[in-house]
Amino acid sequence: MENVPTEAPPHITAELGAAHLYGAGVFRYFGFHIYDAFLWVGPNGFSPDNPYAQPFALDIRYARKFKGSAINQTTIDEWERLGISNDQQRHAWLDQLDGIMPDVVPDQHLTGVYSPTDGWKLFNDGKQIGAIADVTFAKAFFAIWLDPHTKAPGLRQHLLSLPDS
Repeated sequence: MENVPTEAPPHITAELGAAHLYGAGVFRYFGFHIYDAFLWVGPNGFSPDNPYAQPFALDIRYARKFKGSAINQTTIDEWERLGISNDQQRHAWLDQLDGIMPDVVPDQHLTGVYSPTDGWKLFNDGKQIGAIADVTFAKAFFAIWLDPHTKAPGLRQHLLSLPDS
């Protein structure tokens, strides 16, 4: 993986305090490079066994162009695949995301920040563009990457700094 940051971007430090990189990985789909992902954690650290105990930030650096609506559709598809919540709740969350998720281009960063008390915030190239003050939503959103049944187990392994299986 190229261009792994050594210092947390200012918007991540503002949210987490003295943040450090916990793990990083590449997501490929059918061999195509889709994005690079970076998991940043604050001074209280992170536990893969209890990932939602402390705040963290997942920074995604896109390698391709995508419509926000396509990102949202992938999100709801993953929630359904993972069995997260019910159809009514997933569609209510999707309605909220539709007003937030932007279209992306290569090298653009979207950063999701998780807080066990405040829920979810989304940053576009370091500028906050939305928030959903619902911890259940926030956990569902990040489950796409952190759940043991993610469709990208190799990426999860790298993000969580897990040993090879």
